[in-house]
Amino acid sequence: MVTVKVYINGKLIGTTDEPEAFVEEVKAKRRSNELTHELNITFYEENNEIFIFTDPGRARRPVVIVEDGKSMLTDEIIDMVAEGKMKWFDLIHEGIIEYIDAEEE
Repeated sequence: MVTVKVYINGKLIGTTDEPEAFVEEVKAKRRSNELTHELNITFYEENNEIFIFTDPGRARRPVVIVEDGKSMLTDEIIDMVAEGKMKWFDLIHEGIIEYIDAEEE
């Protein structure tokens, strides 16, 4: 088992022995609004390092979340947006859209 270093905005804050589970848990918490949607996380397996970025000024783009091969953006949700029943913020808040940076891609 390999110990992986965890950094936030370039500062070492700890380690984990379960990097994949750690990254998935952070993403799940971001998608459920337990953590800010402005957070991005990347696991560099070749270096045994996880980087979490929260600093401003990063170029980020919206992506549709896909779980178990299914898009979270359904036809019903698209209709609700078109009808004005849902706004962009709602898509983020409901875990349908998230912003990622180049590191997380």
